[in-house]
Amino acid sequence: MLYLLEENKLLPDEQNTLLNTLSQQAFGERWLSTQESNALFLAARTIQDLPGKWQAQTSFSAEPLTGEKTLNSNLNSDQLATLQVRNSGDQPLWLRVDASGYPQSAPLPANNVLQIERHILGTDGKSKSLDSLRSRRSGAGLVAGKSQ
Repeated sequence: MLYLLEENKLLPDEQNTLLNTLSQQAFGERWLSTQESNALFLAARTIQDLPGKWQAQTSFSAEPLTGEKTLNSNLNSDQLATLQVRNSGDQPLWLRVDASGYPQSAPLPANNVLQIERHILGTDGKSKSLDSLRSRRSGAGLVAGKSQ
């Protein structure tokens, strides 16, 4: 809807409010449908191309950052840990942070994550050993698993 509003120059004053609502609703969702993903893509593409100069003050630079287009910055772990961004301009400022990395140490190995049990039952419902089953004999296998 935002994409169509922007493309047709409709309700320009309402678009930021709608975009903010969309952002808040999508933030809590882990999985989005194809239609929802497409709608978010179109909304993001729309705001990325909006004209206007933006300005932001960050915790890692004494001088404010300014621009008219999207800005990408690489931060080290210390900068990212203390990152603060303040909109010091008069245009809406949209921020996206992507973080990736590796743990400083490997997790300890664990073998108690899954517990799997296998039981072989005869036609009488009693437990049987796997060796006692013969070809052309009926039986049932019961596999039970649980996580801890």
